Amino acid sequence: MDLSELYSRLQNIPWFSKCCIPIQSMHPSCKQVQSWAEAIKLFTSQNWEDVTLEAANQLTEFLHDKFRAQYQHWSRIADSVKSDFLKDFSDATLLPAQQRWALPVSFIHCVQWDVLHIAMEYKYREYSGRPSFFTSQLLPIYESGHYPCGWAGAWPEGVVVVI
Repeated sequence: MDLSELYSRLQNIPWFSKCCIPIQSMHPSCKQVQSWAEAIKLFTSQNWEDVTLEAANQLTEFLHDKFRAQYQHWSRIADSVKSDFLKDFSDATLLPAQQRWALPVSFIHCVQWDVLHIAMEYKYREYSGRPSFFTSQLLPIYESGHYPCGWAGAWPEGVVVVI
């Protein structure tokens, strides 16, 4: 499955344009913080790292167990996403945003991780047979111009926190 459709969709996102602006309408299970200081505490927290890692692990574990032949291509696909999209995206979009709000470099790493896993879920969507985290919960937040920066509650029962 080609990723060019997803790349086009990602390029049309108004990245971070609504951060610190009240949520109009969004995924029903979101909580909003009002400042970048609050967001930084969340996206640099061990909790957020654990949640996003667990979501990624659930996908890879499922593919490894149920679709081993397709899973064998994971590293090649991930490398392709990094070279075909993430490098230019990081330079054109993430670095200016990080500098604009004086955010730590971990901001860039978090968004890169999310985008990579959005692409991987998208690529493997015909096999997954399970609810996705990155494409069903995080992608709509990014598309709304907000930034998913944390998790409130115990995984997987909690909610995404956005700025």
